[in-house]
Amino acid sequence: MLMRAEAEINLAKLIGGSASPANPETEGSKARRIRQDGSTLSTAEALYDDAFNLILAVYMRSNPNAQSGKETEYRPVRTNYNLYEDFMTLLENERQREFLFEGKRYFDLVRRARREGNTSHFATAVASKFGEASRSVIIKMAMMDFMYMPYAERELDVNPSLSQNPAYAEDEDIVKN
Repeated sequence: MLMRAEAEINLAKLIGGSASPANPETEGSKARRIRQDGSTLSTAEALYDDAFNLILAVYMRSNPNAQSGKETEYRPVRTNYNLYEDFMTLLENERQREFLFEGKRYFDLVRRARREGNTSHFATAVASKFGEASRSVIIKMAMMDFMYMPYAERELDVNPSLSQNPAYAEDEDIVKN
């Protein structure tokens, strides 16, 4: 559900248009009615609405007290999310909660870094786990190739078509002490 929400948010950004909730008289409201009837999503607003509903469904499944009780104040409200960045933050926070301790956060970070074309968010998230060494992690992670592991030397020896990940390639000039 969260992958579909991510796809809808990105598609809505490509289509363009408003992410704010619709008035009953607007075209977005008509698109929402069409969606409830089972046809396709056709506007950016309808895509944002559907993505929000998917994220909210996952949130409500894991937080049953959010429907009634003291946790209702933490429940996401659609009117608070009007920009692409707001929706992506909501989605990433929900994915982080959903996959806590499952080791899947890395793949979300890589996907975001590839989509944005830089590793700034990736490096910050990874560096938060390293404490004092975080500065060196941020410096290394500035290069996109550091997101991926190097090939084992034996794999390079067996398959001449492979070339080492540029982030881990050894220079001829480096002398080891």
